[in-house]
Amino acid sequence: MFHQTEKLENFKPSVANIFHPRLAWMLYYKQVRSVAKVCEKFGISRKTFYKWWNRYSKSGFSQNSLIDESRKPHTSPLATPKNVVKKIIEAKLLTGYGQRRLRNYLIDKHNINLSEHTIWKLLKQNLVNDELSLPKMPDIPLIRQPGDVVNLGIIDIKPYHAKLQYVLYTAIDSVTHLKISKIYEQPSSINTHDFIQLILEKFPFTIKELIVHEHPTFKELNWERFAIHLTYQEQQISEISFVDEIFQTDSEYSFSQLGELYIKYLNEYNNHKMQLSLNYLTPLQILRTFYDYKSVQYFEPL
Repeated sequence: MFHQTEKLENFKPSVANIFHPRLAWMLYYKQVRSVAKVCEKFGISRKTFYKWWNRYSKSGFSQNSLIDESRKPHTSPLATPKNVVKKIIEAKLLTGYGQRRLRNYLIDKHNINLSEHTIWKLLKQNLVNDELSLPKMPDIPLIRQPGDVVNLGIIDIKPYHAKLQYVLYTAIDSVTHLKISKIYEQPSSINTHDFIQLILEKFPFTIKELIVHEHPTFKELNWERFAIHLTYQEQQISEISFVDEIFQTDSEYSFSQLGELYIKYLNEYNNHKMQLSLNYLTPLQILRTFYDYKSVQYFEPL
């Protein structure tokens, strides 16, 4: 009921993990179930596809199986430290700079001083596959990190379904689009406090700024205890997708039934639903492109 497969006629090799670009082949194959179409779309041979599909499927569909096995020595005394490589890759993904501007950015922001050639070499080693060039990343604001800005809203369900006198609290991260929502019987300062505690606990990153709309329950809350920067804006959050899936009839739902349906919807949305605004990636996949969260396997919002 909740899984909606989006058509990929304009599918591009924007993959879940920037270090596994072959995942684009696998995702596309799962959609069209045609090796011929995959080979035509990505310009690869059937032999190449089957080589990586067999390795991918035998691994239990692990993305790590899509990485080339390195023939280089395991250690090098002159190797750039991993934490430095991490900063270089993150800076590249966030800014899109070439190595010259990237060098100045790294010096200014992270006190990392490397030559342009070294930066170029590290990016080539870590971001470019021998068969696919670096995919275009989603349109994410420059130098933003997960948690920098989270949008918070309260949505009255009654206009969508007259028999349901409930409200929906929703928080959406502006970078990853990860969403946490919870249905309450009514808006109140107590419920608002409960929801803020929930998102602070469940989001895998620290929330730095909350954008909220002019709702009375937000103004009643003592925000200083949360140490979060607060900005008031017009309401921009909607739940039309959930409304389309759940409120197609005049069926009555109990409070607990509606909550269970919404939990299923949230799990699908965050972990499995590819979004056009994210270049056909899921919110979880976007989260995993950031080094600090690449090991996150599943996001449970409630």
